[in-house]
Amino acid sequence: MRLIIYSSLAFILLAAENCAGDKVSSEAIVASEKIAETTAKLGIQNVEKFNGRLDELLTLEMASKCTGYEASEATKNYSQVLEDPKTHYVSYSWEKGRMHVTDLGFTKIETDKPDVVQLSWLTTMTLENFTNLYREITDEDISNARKALDERINKGDLDPEAAKLAKEMAEGFMAGKNSREWVEGVGEKAVWMEDDKSLKVLYNGLSFSILADISDEQSENRQTAIDIAKMIVKDKL
Repeated sequence: MRLIIYSSLAFILLAAENCAGDKVSSEAIVASEKIAETTAKLGIQNVEKFNGRLDELLTLEMASKCTGYEASEATKNYSQVLEDPKTHYVSYSWEKGRMHVTDLGFTKIETDKPDVVQLSWLTTMTLENFTNLYREITDEDISNARKALDERINKGDLDPEAAKLAKEMAEGFMAGKNSREWVEGVGEKAVWMEDDKSLKVLYNGLSFSILADISDEQSENRQTAIDIAKMIVKDKL
């Protein structure tokens, strides 16, 4: 509520700037700085609050409600393999009969593909950084990335095996669709990443990722991720 009041104050001051001159402009700047400071503190507080407790930010009951699946049938997985908390995740999965087909050229292998929702990449972030991080990748970005990688390889910064792997991974990424869609009405800002079935969300200085892979229809995955994100923002933050 305090953040909303600060935001409203900043908006009013900025709107009135044309009428009141430099004094109002100075006050607007101060108000904006207060908003940024308050938002940053809230982000840090929430990261600390849910560090090691991601299953309290996205509970089994929440996952069950948004997917429509029975909580009693879910398998929970909480990963804290790496030290960095950003890499930790909690997921809930259900066996619903979907299959993943791997084409080896000479044969195809079918394996079980569970329906999964997952919360991960909890970290602090500013609106500017979030917007820049998830903006649409342009042809110029790809060209610059290739040049930078080639320069590192030519300088010998990477050994031959590492250079080969890095180039293959980079080319694979650049060849992908890398599509993204900004989603209105979710947190402060949110973007749907169709290629990896995840929704990236920013709210009060806190960024997190919701993966939803419960259907072969992307529209259903997208809506499930949105429903989960809205519930987290409304009920937990």
